[in-house]
Amino acid sequence: MAVSAWSQMINLHVLHLLVIGMGTIVTGSSIRLYGGSSDKEGAVQVNVEGEWRNICNDGWDAVDALVTCRQLGFTEGYALIFNGDLYDPDISLNKPERETFLTVGTDFACNGSEESLLTCNYTKYGGYCGQWAGAVCDITPQQFYELITHIGQYKTLLYTIAPNGLVLAVQRQQTRTRVLGGVCNMDDRTASMICDEYGYHYGGKPTNLPVLENLPIVVSKVSCSDAYWLGDCQVDFSTDGLCDGGAYTNGVKCYTTPRPSVIGSLAYAALGTIFIVLAGAFAIHWIRKWTNSHLPHSNLTEIVEDTPSSKKLSQT
Repeated sequence: MAVSAWSQMINLHVLHLLVIGMGTIVTGSSIRLYGGSSDKEGAVQVNVEGEWRNICNDGWDAVDALVTCRQLGFTEGYALIFNGDLYDPDISLNKPERETFLTVGTDFACNGSEESLLTCNYTKYGGYCGQWAGAVCDITPQQFYELITHIGQYKTLLYTIAPNGLVLAVQRQQTRTRVLGGVCNMDDRTASMICDEYGYHYGGKPTNLPVLENLPIVVSKVSCSDAYWLGDCQVDFSTDGLCDGGAYTNGVKCYTTPRPSVIGSLAYAALGTIFIVLAGAFAIHWIRKWTNSHLPHSNLTEIVEDTPSSKKLSQT
């Protein structure tokens, strides 16, 4: 696709006017892309006992799209998300009638190593869903550059965590081809804040995970050292979808219990309390011992003998 044509596609106004055609279908033996405007995009459908079924887009991410494209034989470029439902029905007068399909499942959670989509973990669901999961395959570096330059003007991202802990950056703007991909490097605070966003309020730490082939890198580096929320973090975008300097902290491990440093602090505080109690008891012991050894003996004698004398006086 020419750069000019691709630039037109990423223009938001044009994107809202695009209509999804029903004629383009890319198919494998058990999976296909349906309803896209080219042979490399569309809603993902799987064949279940001779019947084509959709996938709901709940939890659908770029790793799921990557497995889809690989199964279809598209391995030359990047895999991204296809938004098949993106159009304005009020101004899109030529909106085609949609064929109705049941779904096969939702909440797909691929780790990127699977050879087929249905070998990923997912929740089986046989009803209908409002939004379909979709994929765009074989995105070239030039096309990716056009997309990343477009979202770079906004610098507003969401972060999600893949099942294996890989962190994915997601553009907020809803466009026909949605940019979603990996992160090369993040600092400790970023990892902790991402985990907190997911409900792991004890935080987390950055980890190093294998880089998935055909999964584009959206963020080269993100630093939240001076930020109060993820939207304030300093983000450096990738321009070619690669980690030029290497990926060292591209995933997270979230804590489900207090982090080791907190436990250590609590243990240290408890140990300190024990030492204080022991020191206090030791001090009292030595104060008593010192008092007994330094108080004049004559005073002790007078005190001891005073009571018997009183008793003698009272008896006379």
